[in-house]
Amino acid sequence: MTIKCLIEIGSNAIKLFIAEIFNNGTVEPIEITRRMTLLAKGLKETGKLSIESKNQTLMYLEEYIEKCKKYKIDTSNILINATAACRNASDGQEFINTIKKQFNLQNVRILSGEDESKYTFLGTLKSIETDNESMFYVIDIGGGSFQLSIGTKDNFMYGKSIPIGCNNIAEQFSLKQITTENNINSAVNYVENYYIEGIDLPKYTLKAFGAGGTIKIIQLMLRSRSDYTSIKYNELINMAHYLAKLNIEERLDWFKQKYNDTKFCLDAGLTIERAEIFLAGVCILIGLFKKLSLKEIFLSKTDAKDYLMSLPNLNTILF
Repeated sequence: MTIKCLIEIGSNAIKLFIAEIFNNGTVEPIEITRRMTLLAKGLKETGKLSIESKNQTLMYLEEYIEKCKKYKIDTSNILINATAACRNASDGQEFINTIKKQFNLQNVRILSGEDESKYTFLGTLKSIETDNESMFYVIDIGGGSFQLSIGTKDNFMYGKSIPIGCNNIAEQFSLKQITTENNINSAVNYVENYYIEGIDLPKYTLKAFGAGGTIKIIQLMLRSRSDYTSIKYNELINMAHYLAKLNIEERLDWFKQKYNDTKFCLDAGLTIERAEIFLAGVCILIGLFKKLSLKEIFLSKTDAKDYLMSLPNLNTILF
């Protein structure tokens, strides 16, 4: 048994995952933490990561590395992946180099969009139940992009990172505050009609699985923590119309009323920053329901981190 740590530097949050890895590849979580950093804030205008968000990311990284020391995790078993924000920023690689130097770590990199979608697909395989031949989708909606993968239980076929995320949809269609039904419909239509280059979508309906923070929080707001019942189209529509009538503070209160647990809300990312972009995530998912002709989406209990952590040597994925 080995204890490993995976840290994901996303467009909105920095996530910590510490787990025990057993010889058979089983991953047992020990600690999961999420802190909002808004690393991609202002990126569209400046092309660079904001100094404030970079400093906040470094602050949380220091906290996470201290947690690793508490569990006596060797630096060779610490993996840090950065996603869309660092991928798209002109100073993204420079920021990664700063992290390597400041914390004396080597397993730090920016994931390509294709790798991000592939790892999410392979991680999802660890918990889903389906036959070996049937094709299915895996969807992960993030702050700066969403990942769409297609494959079977035995074969990852292809995947793509699409530059549509909660941040840009929230800004583009004015979804951060009280908004209109027209804005919601415009956002949904934008996603539904977006041309995804390089993927030939099947002409028939496939089963779909959702991974990652946005879809998990959507499911969390519809269900209890332990209920993994699938998300239905009408539920998403009702949620979008309800949230459209609320301002940011009211949306945050909605989170808290659903889960009156301060630490859980913080660790799950149910913060004021999440309240600003949550409706955008719902609209993206509705758009994908329509684009892919989905009837429902099943929440995966595992994702990219479960696949990456189960690898015998974290260094092997870096090259």
